[in-house]
Amino acid sequence: MPTRSIALALGLFVWICAESACSRSDPAPPGLRETLKTWNAEAAERTAEDVLPWYQANTEDEVKLARSFAAQTVATARLAKAVRTKWGHDTETAIMHLCLTDTPEDDATAIVTVAGPRANLNFGALQIAPLYFINIKGVWRMDMAQYITGYGPRLQSTIKYCDRSSEAYEKLTASINSGEVSTARDAVNAVKAALAAIAAQP
Repeated sequence: MPTRSIALALGLFVWICAESACSRSDPAPPGLRETLKTWNAEAAERTAEDVLPWYQANTEDEVKLARSFAAQTVATARLAKAVRTKWGHDTETAIMHLCLTDTPEDDATAIVTVAGPRANLNFGALQIAPLYFINIKGVWRMDMAQYITGYGPRLQSTIKYCDRSSEAYEKLTASINSGEVSTARDAVNAVKAALAAIAAQP
């Protein structure tokens, strides 16, 4: 998904909400999973500016992170679509998990934790960072404030990683669509190589 990403793709942190009387594991609140389905269906055809309203951001840092997440969400969705079109669902899932990104199936089975207007999706054994949401006047958005708290001093390195991975995913998508990457195995290896190169950068 959108990004999801992680960042949504990073998986660098797991921020656990404090246990309280108002925090509980529940089925997803009304509309949340439908929102995710809509985002998953639309992201590959949108621009980063198009999806920016999916993110609730108020402070300067939150806006910077939201823009980075939005770009990564679109780039990841385009990569997923290219892989799915060429080699099918199983390869798409494998590559999204390499990118530490959730699939629609992961979203559908994620554990939901509710705390007032906020809801978190956690992916269990998968090495995917949680998704943090907030409901604003009946509309679900990704809650940048929770991500800022979770990343803490890693914020700038997280933004840098998201931006670099977005660029890498766009290049990989172009290579797949042009036929330069011709097999599923080559696609998996290309993703692994791209992520390794990003991780090696200062």
